[in-house]
Amino acid sequence: MRRLFRFLKANFQAFGRHWSVYVLLVVSINLVLTSLIVPGLTWGVNRLLVVNGIGYLTYTNFVSVLTKHPLVLISLVLLVLLICGLVYIQMAFLFRQIKRIQEQTPASQWQLLKQSGHDLLTLKPLTMLIMIGYFLLILPFGQIIFKSVW
Repeated sequence: MRRLFRFLKANFQAFGRHWSVYVLLVVSINLVLTSLIVPGLTWGVNRLLVVNGIGYLTYTNFVSVLTKHPLVLISLVLLVLLICGLVYIQMAFLFRQIKRIQEQTPASQWQLLKQSGHDLLTLKPLTMLIMIGYFLLILPFGQIIFKSVW
């Protein structure tokens, strides 16, 4: 029990020393997501539907889209995979930044982002499936602690 209290105390002290950097990190990531990435993906989906003459996409017209517009469905699946990849990059970047802050090592934002993207490209398919399942399982509950626009 004492080890737990020492662990918590050390981590709270570390957070207290760098709280402003952590806040800036989370705010800047969410700013990029809400101002660039999410609007771009939304525009892409809307454009895809408009170009193919689909007024809306819900479970009521899913079968007709599947049968009449299979390329749209493939494109939407690719967009979902892109979103999953972007979620992975977001989390990997966030964890890399937290580690960098804790260790106080210099690294550029671009370098950390490239490393996170490289990690995504080297993932094995089973690892990616586990990660997607994890995000789908934990994301609704994780909204209490870590809010994301995804």
